[in-house]
Amino acid sequence: MMGSRDDAVRLRLVHLERTMYRWTLAGWTAMVVLGLIVLLGASSRAGRTAVADVFAREVTLVDRTQTPRASMTIGNDGGPSLLLLDQQSKVRAGLTVLGDGRPSLGLLDAQGQSRVVLTLESDGTPILRLLDAQGHVIWSAP
Repeated sequence: MMGSRDDAVRLRLVHLERTMYRWTLAGWTAMVVLGLIVLLGASSRAGRTAVADVFAREVTLVDRTQTPRASMTIGNDGGPSLLLLDQQSKVRAGLTVLGDGRPSLGLLDAQGQSRVVLTLESDGTPILRLLDAQGHVIWSAP
């Protein structure tokens, strides 16, 4: 009678030891993988440093597929421009300071046609224009 009880306890003990071994192995594996992830993440950023000044004629931001999505440039008239592009690299919005110092904000449709333009005249008067698909003014204020 005692023998069968001892056998049952031994079987349970063997099962418990195997389970503990598996959990220990799984824990160590998870810790090693996590450690590798942390080390690889740290090493990929190790070469990056912040700089105080950047001098460039053009800066292009790209997405994860290397598609241009934004651009900062200096135009032919000497004014800076910030252009925002869609997934097909078409300009959809632009903020520009014209060569004479006047700011301009434009929104473009999918065909690249300006549809909304907000500018300041040289005397400071704001002008808002809404354009049709052919570029003709359909509404303006003032």
